[in-house]
Amino acid sequence: MDEHGYFLVFGDGMCNVFHSSTMNCLIIKVPMKKNWCYPLSLLAENQLVMKASITQCTWTWHKRLGHLHFRGLKQLRDKDMVHGLPQLEEQSGVCEGCQFGKQHRNSFPKVQALRASVPLELIHVDLCGPMRNESIAGNKYFMLLIDDSTRMIWVYFLRNKFEAFHYFKKFRFMNCNLDTKVKCLRIDRGESSYLLSLRSFVKIMAFKGSSQLPTLLSRMEW
Repeated sequence: MDEHGYFLVFGDGMCNVFHSSTMNCLIIKVPMKKNWCYPLSLLAENQLVMKASITQCTWTWHKRLGHLHFRGLKQLRDKDMVHGLPQLEEQSGVCEGCQFGKQHRNSFPKVQALRASVPLELIHVDLCGPMRNESIAGNKYFMLLIDDSTRMIWVYFLRNKFEAFHYFKKFRFMNCNLDTKVKCLRIDRGESSYLLSLRSFVKIMAFKGSSQLPTLLSRMEW
């Protein structure tokens, strides 16, 4: 081992083998036997090397190259534009991934089909916040209510989102003197505490609740 450049240090019944004289890299420790020798037995192991196989399947190369059509694959091969691309033959059949990728659906409507004809028949509710900076009064949220028929807007500023339920009850009782009352309340499908409270209130007061689909533009975004 000394002939191969290794550095050996003997002491405390051990032979320490280092990679160099700096002794920064310890390779192995060999204990001393009764005959004052330091036997070192090394087992020769077979080294395993993995070799990637070349895939000749046309469908595999079709998927690897972003579901390129067979005419494009043939062009890449004929013009030697891809190193290692084998000779591929056009296959019959349809790729399932291409079928899903090329499917389309009708766009979502941008205009609401039905519109309330009576004030307070349908109220849109949305809660916005928290804002990065508080207002002068210390509010970080605001609740927006829009009447679908008249486009009347009410805005309530809140210190936290849990005040939304209180202000909605205040809004409802404020309109009790009108000939009509709130019949339907439309909110999004979130699961925050204030929304759950509003839904519970809707059931108790026996007026209709409606959830807005996330894919449809709500009245708040028009």
